[in-house]
Amino acid sequence: MRYIRRGDVLSLTAIAENKVEIMEVLVSYKSSIVNKALKDIGFPKKAIIGAIVRLGDVIIPKGEDVIKEGDKLIIFALKSL
Repeated sequence: MRYIRRGDVLSLTAIAENKVEIMEVLVSYKSSIVNKALKDIGFPKKAIIGAIVRLGDVIIPKGEDVIKEGDKLIIFALKSL
């Protein structure tokens, strides 16, 4: 959650008997992950960025993709984080 706190959580949904959360997060300019490649973020092992929505385009992320201010991230996370 420390990666998300400086962004805005736009939506949050629990699935799989409330064991998994899906979050849509708007990346703020204050976020520590802005202008960093996914492979360099050190994202928690029990969470994954499933998609980046940038200017209306959906990107299936790879390690080389860089997070930009204004991106919307679709994050899947186990609630046990």
